[in-house]
Amino acid sequence: MKKIITLLLVTAIGFSIASCHKGSGNPAPGTLNSNWQLVNDSTIYYSCGLCAVVTSANTNYVGRYGDYYNFNVNGTLYIKEGTALDTATYTLKQDTLQLTFSGYNGVQTKNGGALTYIVSNFTAHTLKLTSIPVITPSTLYKHIINLSK
Repeated sequence: MKKIITLLLVTAIGFSIASCHKGSGNPAPGTLNSNWQLVNDSTIYYSCGLCAVVTSANTNYVGRYGDYYNFNVNGTLYIKEGTALDTATYTLKQDTLQLTFSGYNGVQTKNGGALTYIVSNFTAHTLKLTSIPVITPSTLYKHIINLSK
């Protein structure tokens, strides 16, 4: 029962965060277009299946030398994280970044996943991307990426 209450609480917090975002409009388009070094990449994932068992798979990958997020002027994004390579397209509107992934580790994907991120701590040398939580009846997924120059 505690696990169900915990999952419901996490879900409610996720909805609160997603629905309360006002958007600051601070990021200046064009300054994103650059090669950013990956500081860390965190994922929060909760699954409850039939809500009998709650599992979590939280990860925090710490960027290494050579890891990058390369935002190009034409709206393409190339990512290197460890040995994995990703490809995505992106659009930036005020402080909201939409990423649509089209490839993973050099393999083209048919139905690329799309995630929306809130852009914060955006300076000439730092950038934080926090995904709007993806919530289904049985899962919660949130992604946080910190980049630097």
